[in-house]
Amino acid sequence: MTAAGVGIAGVQAQLYSADDATVPVGSAATADDGSFAFGRLSEGSYRLRFIGAGFSDLWYESGRVFAEATEIEAPKGEVFALKPMVFDGRPGTVSGRVIATDPVGTTITILSLLGLAPGAPPAVVGTVDVSADGSFTLTGIPSPATYRLVAERPGSAAETRTIVLSAGDAVEGIEIVLRPGDGVISGKITADGIGLGGITVSATDGTNIVSTVSLTQAAVAPAVGEVGSYVIRNLATPGVYTITVTGEGLLPQTRTISLGPAGDASANWSLLPAIGSVSGRVFTSGGQGLGGVVVSLTGGEVVRSTRSLSVAYGATPAGSYLFESLPAPGTYTLTFSLDGLVSQVRLVTVGGDSPGTIADINVVMSSSKALIRGIVRDSDNNPVAVSKLELTNGVSTRVLYSADEPLGEYTFANLEPGTYTLTANLAVSAAPVVKLVTVQAGDALDQSLTLGPLASLTGFVLNFDTTPAPGLYVRLFRADAPGVEVDNATTAADGSYTFLAVAGDVDFIVKVYASQASPDVIDSELVVSVPGLAVEVGDLINV
Repeated sequence: MTAAGVGIAGVQAQLYSADDATVPVGSAATADDGSFAFGRLSEGSYRLRFIGAGFSDLWYESGRVFAEATEIEAPKGEVFALKPMVFDGRPGTVSGRVIATDPVGTTITILSLLGLAPGAPPAVVGTVDVSADGSFTLTGIPSPATYRLVAERPGSAAETRTIVLSAGDAVEGIEIVLRPGDGVISGKITADGIGLGGITVSATDGTNIVSTVSLTQAAVAPAVGEVGSYVIRNLATPGVYTITVTGEGLLPQTRTISLGPAGDASANWSLLPAIGSVSGRVFTSGGQGLGGVVVSLTGGEVVRSTRSLSVAYGATPAGSYLFESLPAPGTYTLTFSLDGLVSQVRLVTVGGDSPGTIADINVVMSSSKALIRGIVRDSDNNPVAVSKLELTNGVSTRVLYSADEPLGEYTFANLEPGTYTLTANLAVSAAPVVKLVTVQAGDALDQSLTLGPLASLTGFVLNFDTTPAPGLYVRLFRADAPGVEVDNATTAADGSYTFLAVAGDVDFIVKVYASQASPDVIDSELVVSVPGLAVEVGDLINV
């Protein structure tokens, strides 16, 4: 790369074994950013050479010959990064001709702007006086680089050119026409009628730029000595100039002024403070104006805060906010925040190339929480009340039951974003339903659940000879409460009976009687119900 830190493309990087300077073992050309790489290298020691048109040969890290090169140890199977190389080109030459009635007395100066601190004058790289025929040559100019060439002669306007000098190159045939520098533009800069010092005034004809600064204190000469006054001298005439006046915290102004031969012009300026404003509205996700939102504005030394309007104020609707009298130009960060809502951030530029009044910076605030809702249905797709629902993220668990009205509905609200396990079951017998649900801030997810089939018991009552025993009375009791009848049924023509929607995972006793009024048990069977399944009871025998 150059001393300015700019990558150099097309330089050949040649890699040599550390003990052999005759034949390179690898070669690579630098990319546009100056980077290069060697792959598939054997472990060992190497030396690296750089060759480029217009550049002096260079060996890594700062050698001019093989013996001065730094050995590079390449570790096996690893990527090894080298230090950046600053590559100086061979000195270049700049030459040309000044065209004037009498070029004698003209001085050519070449300036470098590299590495200047803000406001610092450019560095002088070289100076030469023009010959009687107007020709000039500047030699030994460091390259590659970009320079500003300035031609100055008493009584003429200074002329400037931008010169791009490639590595070891010669820029020739530059022609500079000197024009009479007898033009003058002067005036005074004020704000609210008070003279302003330190204001930059620039004049350009499209090729040359001349700048000055308005006086910060009174000078001796009363004509130009007032605070805020300025004079731009030695302008080429005739010419048309664009005058720009700029000052910190003030709105820039521009005018076009024409100067005739040996002309002068007066231009006074009244500057206004550079201030701007930012406004907009805050909305809910439903599109309504949202009040009470804290709106913070920061930028530079400016730190301000306000709240969006909770109710309309005159023609200003709810949710509105406004920041006025902001220094411009400036870039500001707007932050919108309210508990329970996701904060929003906007970046706004006021003034400069942007308008001074920035409106309609609107935001929509959504909840920082989430909710999961839905309907619990049975296997026949009918809504079910009193279904137990559990929601857990592994840290905390929430429990609720599906509603009687609206039937089967449920809602888990105010959830932190994350992944949850949702379980629904029906105490009477259905197999539980389990879902994995992930929610983001502001989500309102519908997770309707369909329970599996209900637990049931079914069986047969047979006569001793295995024929069906119809019309017998069958009663169902819990084993832990044998005296309390849970359900009953009468055997069908094929001797069958069924108990629907029984509790799951419960021990039951099934007893058969000759009739509803009979106290005597003919036969009984112990059975365990299973949620979601129809469990077959062992055959009961009518003896």
